[in-house]
Amino acid sequence: MTLNLQGAMSEVTPPPPPPPSPPSSAAAQPKAVVANPPEVFARQIALGARLEATITSTPQKGQFEIQTPFGRVLLQTTAPLPSDGTLQLQLQSKGAQLQFLITTINGQPPLAALRAEGLLPPLPGGLPGLPGNANTAPNVAQTPVL
Repeated sequence: MTLNLQGAMSEVTPPPPPPPSPPSSAAAQPKAVVANPPEVFARQIALGARLEATITSTPQKGQFEIQTPFGRVLLQTTAPLPSDGTLQLQLQSKGAQLQFLITTINGQPPLAALRAEGLLPPLPGGLPGLPGNANTAPNVAQTPVL
């Protein structure tokens, strides 16, 4: 008895690779520095501490005067912050300068807030779930393509 296996094999396409992982939250969070902080400010704030601040003025590009619970200080950053609003800052390092992560802008994650303010370009393809966008979730009534 002869068994013919020719043509019995089927082609199976391997699944696509997983999507790239999103950038780490630290990479997505802009950094800022307070140069020459008042002594009371540097002494009273602990590493990792978060504080609320209000942008009060923008003396020049990349510099923002902010009001904190420790008084007014000059914040320096390359991030395109709005000219007014609120920030949440998390202290990352101390020394002659205080280095912070900007954890929220006007209560939103930094990149989302900057896009909403028009300070960063929108995501390519628009936002998922909105009509007309390439990233729109399929309609429940649609038959999925297998």
